[in-house]
Amino acid sequence: MKNLRKYGKLPESGLIDEGSIRPFKVAVIHGGEELRRKPFIKPLRVNSRINSIKGQLSELKRVLKKNSEIPIILIGHSWGAWLCYIFAARYPSMVKKLILVSSGPFEQKYVKKLQANRLSHLNQKERAEYNSIIKILDNPKVKDKNKSLERLGSLTSKTDSYDPIPDESKKSDLINVQGDIFYRVWNEADELRKSGKLLTLSKDIR
Repeated sequence: MKNLRKYGKLPESGLIDEGSIRPFKVAVIHGGEELRRKPFIKPLRVNSRINSIKGQLSELKRVLKKNSEIPIILIGHSWGAWLCYIFAARYPSMVKKLILVSSGPFEQKYVKKLQANRLSHLNQKERAEYNSIIKILDNPKVKDKNKSLERLGSLTSKTDSYDPIPDESKKSDLINVQGDIFYRVWNEADELRKSGKLLTLSKDIR
C-alpha cells in the first residue's frame, strides 16, 4: 500500500508526472478527494510502525518535504485536522496556511455535547447500534475491534457530514481499519486534550 496519493492536474504539464520534484502546494490529511481544481497530495498513515503522534508527525514531514513546495497549505479533516494543527505548531515554518475541517473539539468540556449531537442525528435503531459499538470498543476483553471501528466510522460519517459527496472509491483504493494504531494514537491525543496542552499549542502556530 502506497502511503501517498496524488490528485489533480498540473497546469504546466497536464497530468501529474510521478517523477516531478515537489510540484504540490496543497496537502489534504484524512479526506478531500473532492478537491479537483488544484493538484494536491493526500498522505496516508498506513505504516503499522507509525503508532504514535510523534511518528505520524515525522512521517508527514518526510512526505511533504519530498513531494511538496514548502511552506505548504495543509487541509486537515477529522483526526487529520488535529494532526495538521499539531504539525503547524511543531513546524511553523513549513506551513503557509492551515485549514481545519470538522475537527474534534479542542477542550474536554465539549466532548459530551459532541456525543449528544451525534446521537440526535441518528434514528432509534442506529442510536442503539452506536451505543452497542461503543461498549464493544470500551471492552478490553474484545481483541479484534476493527470491524466495530469501521462500522462506527460509517455511523459518524452520517452524523458529522451534511450532504456528503457519494464515495465512489474502488475496493483496491480502500484502506483497512487498523484499530491498534488508532487506539495508541488516539489515547495519546486524548490525554493532550484532557491536560489542556492541545489548546495551548495554538500559540506556536504562525
